[in-house]
Amino acid sequence: MLSVLGDRDSEGYYQRLAATVPKDIIFEALSLVTRAAHEGKIRKTRGALFVAIVKRACADRGVAIDQPLHWGRESSELSLLDQQPPAGRANR
Repeated sequence: MLSVLGDRDSEGYYQRLAATVPKDIIFEALSLVTRAAHEGKIRKTRGALFVAIVKRACADRGVAIDQPLHWGRESSELSLLDQQPPAGRANR
C-alpha cells in the first residue's frame, strides 16, 4: 500500500484498514488509485482518494470498517486485540 500511496505518515491507519477491510476491496482501491494517478485525475492525494474509495466500497457492500475480519497472529491485528475482544469473549 505504501509504495502506491506514498504516505508513510498514515501507515498506522492503512494497517488498520488492511486488518478490517476485505482484501478484494483493498486491491480494487489500489488499482483505481494507480489508474487515476497515471491519468492525472487525483485532486488531493493518493491516500485521500484511496480512503474515499475504500469507504464507499465498504458502504456499498455493507462492510463495517471498524470491525476486525480475523483474530490472529498478524501484527496489524495485535493492536486491535488490545482494543476490542472477539465476539463472545468477556472483557477482563
